[in-house]
Parts: sequence; structure tokens; C-alpha cells
Amino acid sequence: MAGYMDKRNQRQMDCEADPSNQDMATFFVLTQFLSGHGLFYAYLHKTGKVRSPKCPNCQENQDDDAFHTFFECMRWTGVRNCLREKLHLAAKDTTPEAVKGKMLESEKNWTTVADYVEKIMNKKILQEAAKGNHGPAPSRELRRHPGLSLK
Repeated sequence: MAGYMDKRNQRQMDCEADPSNQDMATFFVLTQFLSGHGLFYAYLHKTGKVRSPKCPNCQENQDDDAFHTFFECMRWTGVRNCLREKLHLAAKDTTPEAVKGKMLESEKNWTTVADYVEKIMNKKILQEAAKGNHGPAPSRELRRHPGLSLK
């Protein structure tokens, strides 16, 4: 990864987008998944970027945070069911702790969870773009397969 030396001679990361670095997009959405900061209305509401913290994708009147998005929102049930099947998790056992634990078991599981997160976050990014809100570009999976359906 490119970098530069700052005034204190400490190496700093060059944060400019590099389209040839496909892993950066995955890292970006996984950071949102793990931290809860990002394209979630509850977080954006706290930072004054949206009027309501409520989920725009379901009628449950729930705050749109990382937990709701990845583990509860009815909009993503199909994708979530595929994740459960691939990780061999029962619905009642699909918790953040269980999914994070499965991620650490193998590279295959890590990739499975990363793909799950990317599918949802790419769709959220496209939804916001359709509303005229500007945000990050969709990640590598969408760039490689422009016709990919994320439903």
C-alpha cells in the first residue's frame, strides 16, 4: 500500500482510492460491519446526516444499525439464510459473536462473511445513490459483475 512520511517521520497511509486494490473495498465494508460505523441510519442520524435513525428497508420501525442490518432486517433475509447455510448456523444461533467466531475459523468462512457483508452494503450504497445521496463507490464484487443482482 502506498504511503508517505509525515512531518514527524512516521509512515502514514495514502488514503486515496486505488481501483487496482480490490481488497480495500472489502476492508472498508468489513470495518463498517465490525465497528457499526458507516452507512447505517442510526449512525448517520447521530452525526446529523439523516433525519431519522429508522431502517428505510423494512416496516419494523427499528433503528438501522449494524446489528439490525446484518441480523434482523427482513430486506436481507434471503442473503442471511445463505450465510447461515454456508456457515452451518441455525437461525437462533446467528449472532454477531457466532458469525465473528466462524470468520476466524477459516479463510473460507472469512470470505463467506465478507461476501455477505459486501452484498448488503453494496445494495445499501446503490439505494442511497438512487435517492441522490452520495457515498462510497460499490465494492469490487459489483465492479467485476455489473449485472449482479444483490436481492
